[in-house]
Amino acid sequence: MAKQAKLVFLSIWLLGVGVQAQKSEFPKLSGPYLGQKPPGLTPKIFAPGIVSSKDNYEFKIAFTPDGKEIYFTRGVGTGSKERQILSARLTENGWTKPEVAPFCKNEYMDEYPTIAPDGKKLFFGSNRPLPASWNRKTASYIFNLWIVGRAGDGWGEPYPINPDANKGICINYVDNQGAIYYNTNFPRIAKAEYKHGSFTRPIELNTPVPSTECFFAPDDSYVVYASSHPGYGKLDLFVSSVAQDGTWGKPVNLGKNINTSASQSTPVISPDGQYLFYSSSGDIYWVSAKIIEELRPEEWKHK
Repeated sequence: MAKQAKLVFLSIWLLGVGVQAQKSEFPKLSGPYLGQKPPGLTPKIFAPGIVSSKDNYEFKIAFTPDGKEIYFTRGVGTGSKERQILSARLTENGWTKPEVAPFCKNEYMDEYPTIAPDGKKLFFGSNRPLPASWNRKTASYIFNLWIVGRAGDGWGEPYPINPDANKGICINYVDNQGAIYYNTNFPRIAKAEYKHGSFTRPIELNTPVPSTECFFAPDDSYVVYASSHPGYGKLDLFVSSVAQDGTWGKPVNLGKNINTSASQSTPVISPDGQYLFYSSSGDIYWVSAKIIEELRPEEWKHK
């Protein structure tokens, strides 16, 4: 009887282990955007428990042009001491579980992934050591700007942006000509053009209000950006039209449906132009880009 009882107990225990393992397995996700139900005009946390996770701090998402790879920053806890770029890929069997990107190293902090429109380069910030050939005095920050290029289906070895342009905190956007838009000591977003294999010195853009972390629409008709301009919180998201000469129009606050007393930052327009992603209070949110159309002044719509 004792032996029989032990066998029953063992069977129950193994069954419990199996159930627990099934619960902890990564769910099968297929379709665009990790198979998540698209949002409407009310922002939703993106992929809760998968991308935006409990007790961690996620921000700055990036997509490959085909939407089949995503990259985002995850900070452990508040993210003040440990930050890594995680990635997930859509395969024949569905989306892979987000894991530390292959070009990241656990002993360093990597953050703010931004992918070029052609998908051939990924830009990020890192506190990893600069090459010995660098004059350390030319570095502006503990975190510096790095690039990693495509190598087949993966990525090669990261290398730092040339010293003349490596003067910022994080790259927010890369345009079709290869120019980078990023945060520097300037009160407004800076731009460095890509010429003859390297980036020029950054030039502060003449944006209508103090600005940081911008992202342009796929057709360059508008730009969404974070600003300390008076609004609902420390940083709000604004949108401006973009003229053919690159001039930004009057800032329009995206409203209390998006902006709160907390800071909203790192705006990203999805490659298909359908969604706006942004970060707030340690989570990544998404909302239909139609919210921008609803707020755009009438004169924009008749261009």
